[in-house]
Amino acid sequence: MAGLTVSGEIDPQQFGELRATVAQLERTMEDLNGTVKRLTTHFDQARGGWKVLIAVASAGAAAATAFSWILDHVSVRP
Repeated sequence: MAGLTVSGEIDPQQFGELRATVAQLERTMEDLNGTVKRLTTHFDQARGGWKVLIAVASAGAAAATAFSWILDHVSVRP
């Protein structure tokens, strides 16, 4: 295996590099966890907003359909 000496000991320089890499990965994971928490908070806040938007759009579509039906079925003669 690379990094091991004949006696099976780990090369101190490579071990130090490995520790630095692991420390950097830990910092990256902490940053990612913070980002995920912020995204979750934003999605939780937006959860109700899209439902209101769908309700308003549905009501508008129903009103437009009713208006169109009325225009097709009710004749106004001068």
